[in-house]
Amino acid sequence: MKNKKNITIIAGVVAILIIVFVLAYVYRTKIFSNAATITSSLTLSPATSSINAGSAFNVNIALNTAGQAVSGVQIEKIHFDPTVLQVVDADTATTGIQIAKGNINNFEMSLTNSVDNASGTITYAVATISNDYTGNDILAIINFKALNKVAANSAVTFDYTQGSKVLTSVSDSSGNNVLLTVGNGSYSITNNTAANITLGLQAGNNFNTSGTVFSIYQVNSSTLVYQNNAVATDNTGKATISFASPVAGNYDYKIKVNGYLVKAVKNTAISNTMSLAFGTLKAGDLDGDNTVSLADFISFRSKFGQAIAKIVPDFDQDGKVTLSDFVIFRSNYLQSGD
Repeated sequence: MKNKKNITIIAGVVAILIIVFVLAYVYRTKIFSNAATITSSLTLSPATSSINAGSAFNVNIALNTAGQAVSGVQIEKIHFDPTVLQVVDADTATTGIQIAKGNINNFEMSLTNSVDNASGTITYAVATISNDYTGNDILAIINFKALNKVAANSAVTFDYTQGSKVLTSVSDSSGNNVLLTVGNGSYSITNNTAANITLGLQAGNNFNTSGTVFSIYQVNSSTLVYQNNAVATDNTGKATISFASPVAGNYDYKIKVNGYLVKAVKNTAISNTMSLAFGTLKAGDLDGDNTVSLADFISFRSKFGQAIAKIVPDFDQDGKVTLSDFVIFRSNYLQSGD
C-alpha cells in the first residue's frame, strides 16, 4: 500500500515536471517567434547624392515590411541641417509644411505630417483602419531644396532606437514595434555652374573648334577668376562648360579661338545654368596677341596659296588660303579684341 502511494506521488511529480517543461517550451517558442517577426525597415533613397546648390531634389522614405503585415508607421523625427537644406511644402492648401504621401494606399489615416524648417525636423505618422500593409514601397517623399551653402556630407537621419515605441517605429496589429533597421542619408551640396556657350567664326560655316580658351574675369578688370583652355565646340559653335561657381555676382566672360580676336560677354551675373552667346569672332589674330597687326600678316603671307586642312588662316573654309581669305584678314587689320 505504501509502495502504491509512493508510485502515485512520483507519477504526479513527473506529470507536473512535464507540464512545466511544455509550458516553458511554448513560452520560449513564442518569444523567439515574436523576435523573428521584427524585420521591417525604413530607409532613405537615394542614400547619397551630389546636388547643385539652389537645386531641388527628392528623397524617398521606403518601407519594407519583409513579408509581415503592419498597421502603422511613426516617424517621430527625421533630422536635417536647416542651414544646408530646406523642405519644400508638398501641400500648399494646408497650413504648415508637409511632405508628400508615397505609393502605399493602405495607410488611410494621417496622424501627423509636419516639417519645421527652422529646427530641421520632419514628423510623420500614418495608420491603417482595417487593411494592414505587407510589402516594399515608398511610404512618403521629401522634396528638399539645397541652399546656397556648400556641404561635403549633409546628414539626414531618423530619430531611432530599436524597440522604442516613442521614437521611429513600425507597428503590427498588436501594437508591437517590428522595426529592425533604418537607413539614413548623406548628401553633398556643390556649387557648380554649367555655361552653355555659342560662337560663330567670321566667313565660315563650320564652327567646330578645339583648344578654345574660356575665361572669367572680375568686371572691367584683368583679375582672372576661372579659365578653361581646352574647350571644344561642335560644328554649330556650341559647347557646355562645367566648373565650380565663383562667389555670386557679375563677371566678364571671354572666349578666344586660335586665329580670331577675343570676344566678351560683359557684366553678367553668374548662375547655376547660364547661356553665353558670343556672336561672331573676327578673323586674323594669328599670333594670339588679340590684335590684327603686321606680325599676323607675315604669318598669313607664309600660308598664302597653300591648300590647307585647318580653318586658320583659311577663314572662308574652302580648303585653300586665297585672295578671299586676305580680304577677310584685311577687313580686321589693326583691330583689337575685347
